[in-house]
Amino acid sequence: MAKNYEDTARKILDLIGGKDNITFFGHCLTRLRVNIKDRSLVNDSELKKVPGIVGAQWVGEQLQMIVGQEVENLYNAACKVGGIEKQAAIDEEIEEDKSIKKKFSIKNLFNDLVLTITACITPVLVVFTVGGLIKLIVALIGPQTFNLLPSDNDLLVVLGMLGDTCFRFFPVFVAYSAAKRFDANIPMALILACLLLSPTLIDMVDAGQQFTVYGIPVVATSYANQFLPSLLITYVLSKVEKFFKKLFPTVIRSLLYPLCTMLVMLPLALCVLGPIGTICGDLISSLILWLKDVIGPIATGLVGALFPLLIVTGMHHALNSAATVDYALKGFDSCVFAGSYFMDYQLTALCFALLIKSKKPEHKALALNCIATEGIGGISEPTIFGIMLRNKKNILYSMLGGFAAGFYIGIMNVNCYVLAPSGYMGVLAYAGGDPMNFVNGVIACAIAFVIPFVLALLFGCEVDDGKEMA
Repeated sequence: MAKNYEDTARKILDLIGGKDNITFFGHCLTRLRVNIKDRSLVNDSELKKVPGIVGAQWVGEQLQMIVGQEVENLYNAACKVGGIEKQAAIDEEIEEDKSIKKKFSIKNLFNDLVLTITACITPVLVVFTVGGLIKLIVALIGPQTFNLLPSDNDLLVVLGMLGDTCFRFFPVFVAYSAAKRFDANIPMALILACLLLSPTLIDMVDAGQQFTVYGIPVVATSYANQFLPSLLITYVLSKVEKFFKKLFPTVIRSLLYPLCTMLVMLPLALCVLGPIGTICGDLISSLILWLKDVIGPIATGLVGALFPLLIVTGMHHALNSAATVDYALKGFDSCVFAGSYFMDYQLTALCFALLIKSKKPEHKALALNCIATEGIGGISEPTIFGIMLRNKKNILYSMLGGFAAGFYIGIMNVNCYVLAPSGYMGVLAYAGGDPMNFVNGVIACAIAFVIPFVLALLFGCEVDDGKEMA
């Protein structure tokens, strides 16, 4: 992208109708996000040609322009030249601007549900990442692999405790994230999450002991590693506490509303919401296993082929949410994560091919920017919108590479044991379990890169102007 951000910002503002046509202007990790008054004043076709804008799309009435890692610099320049008040950056790509009003529909309801679940899970996935990597270290240095330390070594025991803690207490972390999302009282949400992991409750479940709350039977189940029960409980908590806050006068509110809220939430958590969340989690996990059992390696192949396109539609959030349930319950994933962690390699292949084949400086600059953004930052939108979607051949190359890598993952029964960082470090997702699992994961990443790269070199890599890069 040209370093004269102010000139680029002026072009963008002119093409969207100027400052007076904007009701909201913000940005996230890779995109400028603009709410527009009059959509007819926006010149979509010319906007996509502005240097530095690798793609643009409408989400409701919001215009989103894909920029990449330099989005903050361009945003600051636009605010400066346009006299626009700066907004706080949106932390996650899945975050929606709450000023967008949408008509009710089943599709919107489903999308909102998926986005809400993802928004609650994404901030605490680092817990799984840390836990998985710690468990990987224990497996590598312990008797299971290189046998550098005995199983009763203090360091190995403590590291094992840390890894187990990350998984076992995941409901507590989810409760914190969900409480922030639903504007619930965070300490009360944490209390209810801890209740699910109470040693007394765990002992009763292990012993098969039946008990009740206010005469209502409690469904005895284990909540360790799960997140849906905690998510449901925190959502209902946000509604119950608001009810009691309004019910009591200010003088006694701070004393009575927390007590009444907890007394109501106790049976709801243990007798209704917790069991429902567990059942939903089991159903999602069973569905993923059923799909893989029915079509075998084709399932992971399809995930690999279609995942970049699912990102364009936002449907990858639904898949990731389902896979997180499966991962939380089993400690590994054999379909969705396993079939998509190599995606950064298959997309980067297009970048390297464009870098080699192109004679145009702007195409080389685009390729270099996407290589850094994709491989180091783990942000795929610039590559998807800037290179892959700008020619049907590139889409086909990516899909063939993704399907082949995913099919190999399925044939070799490769599992994803670690929620590794995105980008080139994503290969660590396959570390754990049998050492050959990691070897096969590396091979899958190589397949995902080599096939699109070779095809692009042989048959041409085109972008934007439709002319083949000779």
